[in-house]
Amino acid sequence: MVEHLGDGVTPPQVKKTVKVPFPNKSHKEMQEHHVDEAEGVLAFVVGVDGKPKDICIEKPAGFDLDAAAAGAAMKSRFRPALKSGKAVPVVITFETTYRLFQR
Repeated sequence: MVEHLGDGVTPPQVKKTVKVPFPNKSHKEMQEHHVDEAEGVLAFVVGVDGKPKDICIEKPAGFDLDAAAAGAAMKSRFRPALKSGKAVPVVITFETTYRLFQR
């Protein structure tokens, strides 16, 4: 059973993050469409082994950026969530923001 944060479930802790790439093709498409920023949200399960699985796009960023974010998320590693001291699978969200120009 997959748990949700809260109700005695402590969140997983990040052990290894992977930088989300910003593909050149996506960058060009955003410029062509006069879009300065794209935001996306993924949800996925962090298993008891600390590996992400079952990725779902909750809010698409578009411009093929969701695939880039999902690929980075799949390479990330976590210490698993805990409930009563025992590792449990848990659903978390991962937000990404792509900007053509830094603020």
